[in-house]
Amino acid sequence: MTDTPSVYVFLSSDHTAFGLTMAASGDNLPCAKTAGWKPYDVIPPCLNYLGRYSHNPGAVRADLILRGYHLARTRGTILPCRASAPGCWNEP
Repeated sequence: MTDTPSVYVFLSSDHTAFGLTMAASGDNLPCAKTAGWKPYDVIPPCLNYLGRYSHNPGAVRADLILRGYHLARTRGTILPCRASAPGCWNEP
């Protein structure tokens, strides 16, 4: 029986990005020494868990396999509002 690997989630010091990595130390995250990455969570590499930190968990898993890390914003993405969408300011 093999152990399931863990994904280590780090939060940048300015709270604008999550860094997900397979390395418990977080040393492979970009700017590991200057970004001030702080440990935040440890999760299994399942899509449900990865989806907590990104809107595209499949891309997170691919990045973890190919690069060993993935970066994700902590704040949501603002999508433009269509004129015909209910609830828009410019609704007819």
